[in-house]
Amino acid sequence: MKTGLLAIAALVTVELVCAPFAAEAQTHQVSKTRKTHHNEDPVAGAKKACDNFGALAAKSDTAQLVNSFYAEKATYIGPTLPGGILIGREAIRKSYAEAPADVTFKGTCEHTQKLSDTVVAISGHWIATPNDPNKGEARKGSFALIFVKEGGKWLTAVDSWNIELPPPPAKAQ
Repeated sequence: MKTGLLAIAALVTVELVCAPFAAEAQTHQVSKTRKTHHNEDPVAGAKKACDNFGALAAKSDTAQLVNSFYAEKATYIGPTLPGGILIGREAIRKSYAEAPADVTFKGTCEHTQKLSDTVVAISGHWIATPNDPNKGEARKGSFALIFVKEGGKWLTAVDSWNIELPPPPAKAQ
């Protein structure tokens, strides 16, 4: 009797859980074939904006970078100064202007989640390597970004990041 009830429960669970996922997957697959430049897949558009940050940082001045990557009222949450909790492009611009400029930045946008047709969450890892090897070691960390589509562009509304701390020194024995 228990085995029969478990089997029925398993079948009901599979039907209830898998059917919506299958329908979503099928809808997503069909909608992907209908996307145009103006009606792109939200995840693909936001991921492209995320992936382009390093190249944008390398070729842009601070104002261009911030204006091209962040929404006007973006929130920027970092662990240290420059950083802290900043709101708006102007505050973010000032923070970037105080940051070391002689580094090469590389970000890896790894995980995406569509929240709506105009909002996508992305997380990943970053590394900033000094261009002069005598100026210290590379810094690493992770980030979480919320992209919003404004005026046809994917812009960062929330940028939250951290810095990996070095391991603690070994205890003397």
